[in-house]
Amino acid sequence: MKKNKLLLQAGQIGMVTLFFLSAPVNESLSALEKGKTAYRAGEFQQALQFFEMHLKDHPLDAEAFRWKGTVALLMNDLTTAEIAFQKVIHRQPQHKKAKEDLALVYYRQNRFSEASTLLTEIGKSIRSAQLASFQNDPPYQISGSYTEVPFLQTNPLPVVTIRVNDSNPIEVLLDTGTSELALDAELAEKLEIQKFGAGEGIFAGGQKASFVYARAEKIELGDLTIRRVPIQLLSFKHISSVFPNHTIQGFIGTAFLYPFIPTIDYPAGRLILRRKSSAGELPLSPLEGSKVYIIPFYLAGDHFILTKGDVNGKSPGFYVIDTGLSQGGFVGTEQTLTEAGISIKEEEVKKGIGGAPVEPSLAVFPFTVDSLSLGGATEKNIQGFFGLFPPSLEYAFGFRIHGLISHEFFKPYRVTLDFERMQLRLEKPVGVEKS
Repeated sequence: MKKNKLLLQAGQIGMVTLFFLSAPVNESLSALEKGKTAYRAGEFQQALQFFEMHLKDHPLDAEAFRWKGTVALLMNDLTTAEIAFQKVIHRQPQHKKAKEDLALVYYRQNRFSEASTLLTEIGKSIRSAQLASFQNDPPYQISGSYTEVPFLQTNPLPVVTIRVNDSNPIEVLLDTGTSELALDAELAEKLEIQKFGAGEGIFAGGQKASFVYARAEKIELGDLTIRRVPIQLLSFKHISSVFPNHTIQGFIGTAFLYPFIPTIDYPAGRLILRRKSSAGELPLSPLEGSKVYIIPFYLAGDHFILTKGDVNGKSPGFYVIDTGLSQGGFVGTEQTLTEAGISIKEEEVKKGIGGAPVEPSLAVFPFTVDSLSLGGATEKNIQGFFGLFPPSLEYAFGFRIHGLISHEFFKPYRVTLDFERMQLRLEKPVGVEKS
């Protein structure tokens, strides 16, 4: 931002379900173009209707099938997405993006061998080798149906323990802003972790750093045992200063939670995991008198949980559910802060630590959000930061992402991510406020 532009223009309610209004479209456009317009506006149901309308008249149109598959993948409708991308590849065998997206469909279904074949074809050989190693050993084989794991601490982020390949307890963070289970690279040397090669990730503030694709043979978390788990390895030494009483050696990310219906119960200080197939048989006890909000979400890439919200009643749109922001609850883009009327001051710059094990530290500008909302759930006076949002993420999926919502916002809630119904459930016990 330019100098002097840092001051940016700047009772029970029961169950609240969030519905979205359709975006206006230009009636002179074709159905395909109307669908693209709706998609870019983040109105995915409307976009899907237009793509299907177009395909009725143009049943061989590979471009329309690609768009249809893209929307279905966001909705986690994997059957529809698979058929759509297969039709694209059948008509355009060299379509790299369709192969990449179909590989992601297979990845979410634990069909790693099929995903590996496609990744090899598009030149992603290291990731392909990692997934290919599961060809005769199906991943995420789970023993047990339910567990409750106490937090060792809740602030500045929840910490739980796991065991890896029969190790001693390892302290890890809950972070839905990351993908697979991540472990400290030095620790991995002691745990007989199989490695496949390096990849590069984008972290807070757009920092880039390498990590290693790997796999663990056994993860124990509470009463659950998960066998054959894809993981990532990187250094966690830089995290120590934020957690002086703990030795943090890993993250639990969204892809690791995906086989379950996870509940991050902040007020009770616990992580609850229910297997998807058993969730109906193992319902959570309702919190008497609690406020409940049920909000639809979408899943982009391998871990970005997206749902609609707003800041100060403005800048409505998609926000990433990223529970891994220490000491804060909101990170926004420059445009979002401008729309929300939020000012930041250059002289209040601080040094921030991102997930990337790189130097230098990030320049971070703190501010306070008067009102932050997801659906009907609203929290006041939330600590926010400018400078942590990766610029490449804002339009990474073809529509605008306004920012991310994190720890401080969620602390009063029991937060459940239902990957079957694609719903975020927030339950706020009576009398609980953020602290």
